[in-house]
Amino acid sequence: MITPSPTEPEAMPRPSRQRHPPGYLRDYHCAIVASNQSSSDSKSKADYSLFTLVRGSLLTIVLVYVDDLVIMGDDAVMIQLLKRFLDTQFRIKDLGTLKYFLGIEVSRSKSGIFLSQRKYALDILSDIGLLGGRPIDTPMELNIQFSESSPTLKDPGSYRRLIGGLLYLTVTRPDLLFAATS
Repeated sequence: MITPSPTEPEAMPRPSRQRHPPGYLRDYHCAIVASNQSSSDSKSKADYSLFTLVRGSLLTIVLVYVDDLVIMGDDAVMIQLLKRFLDTQFRIKDLGTLKYFLGIEVSRSKSGIFLSQRKYALDILSDIGLLGGRPIDTPMELNIQFSESSPTLKDPGSYRRLIGGLLYLTVTRPDLLFAATS
């Protein structure tokens, strides 16, 4: 659980593509960098789509994902100024407080912010037709050797999507991550 800052994260997605050529993501980066007047403002070295804006003791964080922005910080005025600046550069729509982003639900309470992938997990179960299933231990035999005569999957794409979805689910489930990587 993360302790909430005075200002909750806000979602600012989808500028109108009518005003932007296919390289508008690059334009987002340039606009955010152009708004940085301080040497303490920077683009993350670990994630090229994460920007930090520091003004004195105030911190504002901007995460860019395709045509969505997530803006969070500890000063509502700074966030509003950044939104206005970006709105002058792009036609943006403020979707308000962040609730769901990239398969992760964001819930708030007085004690903090809680991140969950419950809906994402239920969507996976629904997609494979096991929504009403019950949990059971089904250990898989180790070191199984498949042969050319083994039956093939009718649709390997659905199996790959399931495995990819389960691996992404490990973002918030260390118990699944341990099982998937052991």
